[in-house]
Amino acid sequence: MGLSQSVVRSVAFAFAVAVCVALAALQVGRAKSAGGTRSSQAAVTLRELPGGAWRVTYDLPRDVAQLDLGPNFGDYRARAWRVRTGGVEIAVEEGRDVVRPIDRRRRFNTISFDVSKAAIGLPRVYETFTPLGANGALIFTGHFQPWSGDGARRPIAFNVEPLDGRFVSVFDEVTPRLENWRSRFDNPAFLYIGDAPSMRGPGLVGVVDSATPDWVAQEVGAFAPEVIGYLSARFGWTLQATPNLFVSYGGDETPGRAMFEGDALPAQFRIGLRGGAWERRSPFAEHILRAGVAHEAAHLWQTAARPFSEDAPDWIHEGGADSIAAETLVALGWWGAQDLRRRRHMAKAACFRMLRGVSLPALEARGEIAASYDCGQTINDLAARAHPEGAIGFWKDFISRARAEGGYDADLFFEVAGEHGGPQFADALRRFAILPQARPSEALLAVEAALDSRSATRSAAGSIAKAGDH
Repeated sequence: MGLSQSVVRSVAFAFAVAVCVALAALQVGRAKSAGGTRSSQAAVTLRELPGGAWRVTYDLPRDVAQLDLGPNFGDYRARAWRVRTGGVEIAVEEGRDVVRPIDRRRRFNTISFDVSKAAIGLPRVYETFTPLGANGALIFTGHFQPWSGDGARRPIAFNVEPLDGRFVSVFDEVTPRLENWRSRFDNPAFLYIGDAPSMRGPGLVGVVDSATPDWVAQEVGAFAPEVIGYLSARFGWTLQATPNLFVSYGGDETPGRAMFEGDALPAQFRIGLRGGAWERRSPFAEHILRAGVAHEAAHLWQTAARPFSEDAPDWIHEGGADSIAAETLVALGWWGAQDLRRRRHMAKAACFRMLRGVSLPALEARGEIAASYDCGQTINDLAARAHPEGAIGFWKDFISRARAEGGYDADLFFEVAGEHGGPQFADALRRFAILPQARPSEALLAVEAALDSRSATRSAAGSIAKAGDH
C-alpha cells in the first residue's frame, strides 16, 4: 500500500530539516576552522606517547592542498611518520616530502601523525630525535616546521606535551608543558625533553648526560660559562637568549679514543662524546674537550651572520670557529703558546696534504669535511694576523658587514680581510682558498709575504710620521 500524500510531505519536510541542520553544522565547523576558535597562525602539537613515539598534529589557519615538510632525507618520513588522518599521504615531489590528500581535489586544515624515533642517519643532517641520557632526548624543531612556496620556513607555534613528570627545556624556559612557543630567532631550535636541567645559572642552562664521567661534567661546568663570558665581552654583545649546552655520552665503545662531535644553533650547542679515553682525565682528553667546547661556543656568535645561500663555503665558519676558539683558549689560560703553535702547525700540515693538486672548493664539494676545518683555520688565522684585534676582531667586522648586506659569501670574506691586510694580501689569500694548488706550501708563503710586505709598509709609514713630528 502506498503512503498518503500528507505522510510523504511530512517525511520530505523532516528530511529537509535534517539536511539544513547538517549543512549548518558543517558551515559552523568551517567557520571555526577559518576563524573563530581556529588560530590565525599555524600550530603544531607534539605529544609524547607511552613507549617513546610522539603524536604530531598540525592545525592550519586555512584549508590547503598540500603541506611542504622540507627535503626528503632518504625516505626518513616514509619510514618514521605514520599518517593517522584518513585520505592523506606523504609523497615525494622534486626531492621534498609533501603531505597531500590522496584525492587531489580535496583540501585539509589539520593532519596527524605518529612519529617514531627512527634515525635519519645522514651526515651533516640534524636528527629529529637525539638521545640524551637514560630517558631524555633533544628534538630538532626544524623537521616539524613546514616550508612556504618561496623556499623559506613558515612561522609556526609549537605546543609540546611530554609525559607526566618530564620537562621541556629551551633557552631559559624549563616547564612541564610548552604552549604557543615560537623561537625568538629566525631559525629552528633544540627542545630538550627529560629530567630538569643539571646546569642552571643566569648565563647558561645545560643538560649533562648522567653517564658522563665526573671529571668531564665538572670541566664543562667550569669551562663553558667562562668561554661564553669571554666571547660576550670580546664581541661586545650578549646573545639574544640564555644559551643552552647539551652533553651526551656514548661510553667506552672504542678504548683509547676520545671522539667529539658537536652541533650549534643560535644560542644553543650540543656536544657528543664517545670513546674509552673519556673515562679518565688526561691532557689528551682535556685538550680535545676544551677545543671542542670553545669551537661550538664560537658558533653561537657566528650565527649573528648568515650566508647569502647554501653555496657559501663551510670553511668560512668552521675555520673561523677554530681560529676564534684557539685565541679564546690562550686568552683564558687554558692553552699555552706552545699549544697554539702546535694546533696551527697541525692545521696547516693537514691542509697542505689535502690541498695538493686540488682546490678547496672541490674538496668541500666531495664532502671532505676535514678540509673545511684545517684549511679554513689556516685561512682564518691569516685574516686574523692582518687584523689588529685578531680572530675575534676580524669576525666582529665580518659579522657587521654581513648583517648590513643581508648575508655573506667568500667575496665578502676576502673584502673584509683586505681592509687591514691590503689588496695584494686579499688577492693572494683568495688564490690560496679558491684555486687548485700544485704546491700549497708555496702558495701560502706568497700570502704571508703579501701580509709581511703590508706590515713593513705600514711600519715605515709610521716611522716617517714620527720623524716628521720632531
